[in-house]
Amino acid sequence: MNNNNFLETDRLYINKINLLNDIPHVRHYYNDKETMCWIPNRKDYYTSEYLSMKFESNNKLYKNGIGIYKITHKADNKIIGEIGLYDCDKTDNAIEIGYIILSTYWRRGLATELLIKVEDYIQHILKKKLIIAHLIKGNKCFDPYKPRVFLNF
Repeated sequence: MNNNNFLETDRLYINKINLLNDIPHVRHYYNDKETMCWIPNRKDYYTSEYLSMKFESNNKLYKNGIGIYKITHKADNKIIGEIGLYDCDKTDNAIEIGYIILSTYWRRGLATELLIKVEDYIQHILKKKLIIAHLIKGNKCFDPYKPRVFLNF
């Protein structure tokens, strides 16, 4: 892994969000209606000011190896989304995750590649035993009869 990257896969870099440089790129996927269709409590339009405030408090989380990280596609060097890693209020042994990938990059296996790397990080670096992910009804991955636990080691 390159020392400048938080995590890296074959096709992706996962890094801290830089408030000075990254907000216009983040706004691009936040304001893409198809990309955001699976995000609960979404707004109709995101301003740079709103996103800067959102991510400003996020910077404090990086020292613990959690927070929201940008996803950059290596082939075209574009920021195509983000992944969030959050402490779980219910147990010290769990991490809650969520991610957004720009819709034009869907169906390429990038989310699978991302989640395999993040799962390894959570298990071996953060030493957590449980990963929790929530899906909203209507998402083709949603199954109302299964618990929303992504992975339990």
